[in-house]
Amino acid sequence: MNRFLKILFYFLLPVACCLLPTALVAQPNLILNGSFEDTVCCPSGGGSVSCTPPWFSPTVGSPDYHHQCANATAPNAGVPSDGASGFQYPYTGQAFVGAYTYQAGSNGREYVEYPFPGDSLIQDKKYCIGFYVNPYNTLAPIDALHAVLSKNSISMPISTNLPNTPDIVNPTGNIIDDTLNWTLVSGYYTAQGGEKFITLGNFYPDSMTNLGAGWNPATSVSYYYIDNVFIYDCDSVGGVSEQEAAAVAVAIYPNPATEEFTLETDLKQAGDLTITITDYLGRKVEVLHEKATAGTYRKKIIASLFAKGEYSVTIKTKEGKGVRKIVVQ
Repeated sequence: MNRFLKILFYFLLPVACCLLPTALVAQPNLILNGSFEDTVCCPSGGGSVSCTPPWFSPTVGSPDYHHQCANATAPNAGVPSDGASGFQYPYTGQAFVGAYTYQAGSNGREYVEYPFPGDSLIQDKKYCIGFYVNPYNTLAPIDALHAVLSKNSISMPISTNLPNTPDIVNPTGNIIDDTLNWTLVSGYYTAQGGEKFITLGNFYPDSMTNLGAGWNPATSVSYYYIDNVFIYDCDSVGGVSEQEAAAVAVAIYPNPATEEFTLETDLKQAGDLTITITDYLGRKVEVLHEKATAGTYRKKIIASLFAKGEYSVTIKTKEGKGVRKIVVQ
């Protein structure tokens, strides 16, 4: 090996060693167009969700596609302003979609549906699923926001709520009314096997949908923006083997993360809980002490406060300890 190649080898070797863990940690999002950045056309107005395939409307409703490219030509489909009362920056990128989720007295609904372009979900495997929502500034906030996983499209020629039972559910009574920030709706899903579609919207009828305080159920309308949809294999999120997550099963999503990520675990009993985040050198960058109740525990962590790189997240409870990796981009 000549001197130049030796120098190049010894220079690149530590770089490759640093990059390899990141490549192993980053797990693929099964929703390839989860942030609606892939486009075949600039929206020309409302109802243009077909501009961001393979997303489509499974009903006669006409969900909207908002993109910065429309700011000059079709302001009502623009970003961040829709030319009226709507104003919101995307969670990431330049685009998001929007749909009516409640229309008083008619059960009027709109949905967006996505067919997985690759393999279907694997039977008995646990998936971490979520999406971010933001309510329209001048319309009613609600609690009923859902995702349905299915083997086939659930499309029907109707304008009311689809009759499917949701698989991912924002908790009843948890009114999502933050018009400034995006709110994550997420949960675990154990696959039946063969699921190839995800559909987002409000699957409850008006009678099961709760509105924010002061909004009249008989006259109100609700509309939400949707961005950054994801599905991860929970057993692979973080790229850590099951041996490394011995006693406590932990999921982290989305991973990689940019703005925030959610730490989730199931607790058999209430008690003290400690979360420790360390960088790739083992230095502690954050330690949180929590009191948790039995059941599903979720904690949002602001990823944007950390430098870009790979971190280990350790959760310690009465039941033991679990470890996952997270990449901050």
